[in-house]
Amino acid sequence: MLNSIFPSYGEKNIKIYYLLSLFSSSWFQIGSWLFFALIFVSEETFALYEAIAFALAALMEIPSGAIADLIGRKKTVVISFYLLTLGCLLFTLAPLGRSVLFIGNILIILSFAFKSGALEALIYDELKLVGKEDKFDDIQGKANSISPFIYTLAGLVGGLLWKWNVYLPWTITTVFFGFAAVASHFLVDNNPPTKEFNMGNFIQQSKEGFNYLFDKSIRPIVVSLVIIIASYYMWTPGIIRVYMGEEFNYDGETLSYLVSIAYFSSIAFNYLLEKIREKFGDKYGFAGFSVLIACGWILSYFFTGQISGAIVFFALSIGGVVTGTWNSVIMNKLFKSEIRATSISTFSLLTQIPYILIVIFYGKLAASGGTQVFYLFTGIAVLIASIIFVVNFSKISEKVDTP
Repeated sequence: MLNSIFPSYGEKNIKIYYLLSLFSSSWFQIGSWLFFALIFVSEETFALYEAIAFALAALMEIPSGAIADLIGRKKTVVISFYLLTLGCLLFTLAPLGRSVLFIGNILIILSFAFKSGALEALIYDELKLVGKEDKFDDIQGKANSISPFIYTLAGLVGGLLWKWNVYLPWTITTVFFGFAAVASHFLVDNNPPTKEFNMGNFIQQSKEGFNYLFDKSIRPIVVSLVIIIASYYMWTPGIIRVYMGEEFNYDGETLSYLVSIAYFSSIAFNYLLEKIREKFGDKYGFAGFSVLIACGWILSYFFTGQISGAIVFFALSIGGVVTGTWNSVIMNKLFKSEIRATSISTFSLLTQIPYILIVIFYGKLAASGGTQVFYLFTGIAVLIASIIFVVNFSKISEKVDTP
């Protein structure tokens, strides 16, 4: 029965992929992590920590993708989960000093850079080897429907743990990520790299992936996708979502509940992604969910209060999660195998740059209570990007095999 709900199509890596989705979604501290950090540092100091960590991760995006293409996707994924586990462990040791918190934050963000593109490329390549790449969107949808469920459960439990002891959410998260690190060793790289890893090949690999991403034929689509995905990326992993929650009168406990339930609401859409693509197609289906993101940002300019905040969080969560999954399908079909991880990592780098550029500025805005205008302009930018995507989609429609 479980296989009918989460089909593996006879491939071992798919089963492990689902398991990794389960463990890596166990963010018990998701609603309280910033409140925890602010016990030890000021808002502006942690905004600086965030900017440095995300800048380092961004610098590693293209290199990590090239490394994945050259040393193998499995090794890169394993490294990412150990970095993630160690980073969370350091957060539990925050009383030892600010530097521990600083390093822990860097390791967590760096782990995202190593994982970016590598795991999905490994899964897509395995499916392509056995002629089942058309099932990738189904598998992505199913795997990403696990995440909101576990995310929700972990967030709800994390809210209770926070009430008992502020260190417990981080401690339990560290244990679950340790399980993910162990599970990643059981992946099999069925499409090992054909090039030897050396500096010359490393530079060439990075250059090829970067150039392909900016090919004139797909450039408008890539730009629009970067804006749309970056708008959700700015909101979800860093400080903006927590500050926004505070502005809507949520605290560490209640925000844990809201974030978890809002994220949970995306499960059905992710699980049914294959059917949604068949009905609406990539052009209008993807654009529809990106407009939902735009609405979330714009409404946050006009709304106040917890109920209004819940509406905004639901819009951003559903739109962001679904476009993230859908974008993965588009990206993997768009890029050829030998540069897939490099190109996806380059794309991921571009989606991180806006947050790096604005996080310190946003920290100052949050301290002075002037963030609403930022929300409005972000929403308008996403709306424009959605229009650009629709207008230019015909340039990539054949490559992504739109239903």
